[in-house]
Amino acid sequence: LCFGLFNDKDLRYNDSTALEDIIGKLVEKVSVIPSTITADRSYWSDENINAVDSAGIQEQALHPKGSKQWRITDPDKVQDFINRRAGIEPIIGHLKQLGLGKSKMKTDAGTRREGARSFIAFNLRKILAFLKTE
Repeated sequence: LCFGLFNDKDLRYNDSTALEDIIGKLVEKVSVIPSTITADRSYWSDENINAVDSAGIQEQALHPKGSKQWRITDPDKVQDFINRRAGIEPIIGHLKQLGLGKSKMKTDAGTRREGARSFIAFNLRKILAFLKTE
């Protein structure tokens, strides 16, 4: 299943500063700090790295920009994280087809509802596919 968090203040996240808020919302809503985190190049910034460090997340696979180095040293783990992140891309594509793409709503509240609807539709598809195999 796929879960999403929507910012109450602003839907226009800047990826390079978003991780502190994302991790905070995750802890607030689910009471869990992830043991690993992986993200694409747009999340690589000192601010995000500091947020991940202060949250105590040990395995950090933020894809480095330019000639910067990965924060994990085991090359096999780096490849595992790259593959894991690549596995998320099709899910994002499905969510965009279901309404998470460019919103035609006039308000942030409408855009949030449209985004939530896409997550619900995606999860219902997964549940129905699972029930079909039972």
